Amino acid sequence: MANFITSAGDICEPYECLDLITAYKSGEGDFDYQGALAFLVDHAKKNGADGVIHVGFNERSAVGTKKVCFQDQTVTIFEVRVWGTMIKLKN
Repeated sequence: MANFITSAGDICEPYECLDLITAYKSGEGDFDYQGALAFLVDHAKKNGADGVIHVGFNERSAVGTKKVCFQDQTVTIFEVRVWGTMIKLKN
């Protein structure tokens, strides 16, 4: 089996579009683009796709506080959303 394809644009090989796909990753700390993309690829593979094209990202963050040992601690919460089009290669 060929490697799984991820592309921000179109590809030169013939393919069939399967469906749109989205995924996200959130948590404390820094933006995790690779983690969000890994969720997207894993979900696409489970749905029988050979790749995802036209991949796009969006991110947002919020700063808040949480209690740690009865003291307020500042935390940054991130969310990365990723989307694309699942494809099946024509061979």
